[in-house]
Amino acid sequence: MARHRQSTKIKAEQKNPDLPPSQELIPCEGCSVVHPPVFIPTEEQPKPPVPSCKHASAPAECPLRKYMSEAAHLEVEIGPGMGRFILAHSANNPDIQMVGIEKETVRVAHVDIEARKRGINNLRLVCGEALPFLIACVPPASVEKLYIFYPDPWPKRKHHKNRLFQKNFIDAVWNCLKPDGTLNAVTDHADYFRHMLEVMEGEGRFELTDAFTRTEDERTDFELRFTALGMEAHTASWKKR
Repeated sequence: MARHRQSTKIKAEQKNPDLPPSQELIPCEGCSVVHPPVFIPTEEQPKPPVPSCKHASAPAECPLRKYMSEAAHLEVEIGPGMGRFILAHSANNPDIQMVGIEKETVRVAHVDIEARKRGINNLRLVCGEALPFLIACVPPASVEKLYIFYPDPWPKRKHHKNRLFQKNFIDAVWNCLKPDGTLNAVTDHADYFRHMLEVMEGEGRFELTDAFTRTEDERTDFELRFTALGMEAHTASWKKR
């Protein structure tokens, strides 16, 4: 109950007219990231259709695509959570344009509020799923750096099919990255890290490069908690050929 009240409070604060304009971007009505069609599996079509956007070739019709199409130095974080990295990284690098894609509405609201309070203007937020976002919304060859911190490791073998690092995800990442753009990942799960390395090792379109570094204020809340217990963070970066 207390958690629900806190979530309601955060969402209400996001609408505070005394704060600067919201940093959350709402894609156009034709975008299946935040407007997914009702899908009922059938034998003929057991999986949902590939997400699309009716304004994919006309960025001016969609504020999100317009923002990303006009960005000179675009970076994306998948799943920013409560925003410690994306807020600090945006503030530390005012020359970049940052986009965070997060499926939890209360987290989007929290990061939006913090960005507005801190006067961070080079950050935009989207509430939606990561893979449809990459496929439907991100212009091809537009992203310089893509970040993923501590994705769900789905530790049980029968659930490995749900892991983010799969071919369809790698295809989408390759399509949205600029030449020499980088995919940067961090996980605390050793088996999932091996899985990441194996998936990317079989990809001739990418090459392993020096792992990216962060400032102390760019370490996530989750990372601060588990490293305080002596646990290790596994970090890797891959460059698009």
